[in-house]
Amino acid sequence: MCDMDDPLELKASFLTHYSNHHDESTTASDSLEAALQQLLSAGRNTWPGFSLCPLVFVKYLASRVSGPTSVLKTLSELHGSDLYLACACAHRLPQALSAFDKNYLSFVKVWIARIDTSPAFADDVCQSLREKLFIPQRSGFGKISEYSGRGQLLSWLRVAAMRTAIDISRMNGPQRRVKGDKIVDHIVISGSLP
Repeated sequence: MCDMDDPLELKASFLTHYSNHHDESTTASDSLEAALQQLLSAGRNTWPGFSLCPLVFVKYLASRVSGPTSVLKTLSELHGSDLYLACACAHRLPQALSAFDKNYLSFVKVWIARIDTSPAFADDVCQSLREKLFIPQRSGFGKISEYSGRGQLLSWLRVAAMRTAIDISRMNGPQRRVKGDKIVDHIVISGSLP
């Protein structure tokens, strides 16, 4: 059943898992089929090294669409290829986890260099991130499943990496605490990293 690419089947699966079943414009729309197919294609084209069941991905998408905004508008704003990777990682596909390590975690060392430049510190941060993101919690998924797709996955990971680095730095001693707090203050005040 996971080989299914039938747009009607994708739409039916989405609507089964979509929380606002009363949105008449969505249930009647052929545009929904096209939007789902476009997000699926974006993921597959960006990540050809693994295959995620389309129905699993569509269910994952449905869980990210809520609120009064139009479903089609929300779907058009999602980062499909990032969500595809996040979904595959949440389902612990080995090739997806490897792709995440290679294409995303490889940036952590650069991001956290203002806190601590040692390779051991970067390794600790990466390992802590892997545990937080991929080890299942009560929901059955790791924290990677909290990525909404509304912003870039790389930006979301950068914030998580900085928070993790600051937490680890604080645990390692008071000297790091001052430098880490200044970075957090800068993030909160300016919305960006120094």
